Amino acid sequence: MKLFFDNNISPKIARAFAALLDQSDQSVALRERFDTRVTDVEWINTLGNDRGWVVISGDKRILKNGAEREAFRRARMVGFFLEPAVQKAGVFGQAARLITVFPHIEKQVELVQPPAAFLVPIKGNRLKQLRF
Repeated sequence: MKLFFDNNISPKIARAFAALLDQSDQSVALRERFDTRVTDVEWINTLGNDRGWVVISGDKRILKNGAEREAFRRARMVGFFLEPAVQKAGVFGQAARLITVFPHIEKQVELVQPPAAFLVPIKGNRLKQLRF
């Protein structure tokens, strides 16, 4: 699995997942791969050309902004977007939540046909599929 954490998620979480995942998997924070001034459309297009990336983000606007939404669709990625309460939980709260739901994230990645997006809830393990 190739996980990509955008700028709304601490790079510490990306590094924690890198330590937890198998050596054949990847976990990368946006600022480790791109300049911090990169636009969402640019990084989405780049990752789309590389195929197979799973995006973890706190920025659901990606699915609402026309250019970003279209880039995400064309890139054929699967995204998991933090519910606002999870986003506000800070680095430890976000990490704990993502680790808790990660088996469900893995399962959705296996089952769903990209492009697809899901909401990571503050409670429970049900990942709600988002329409975009």
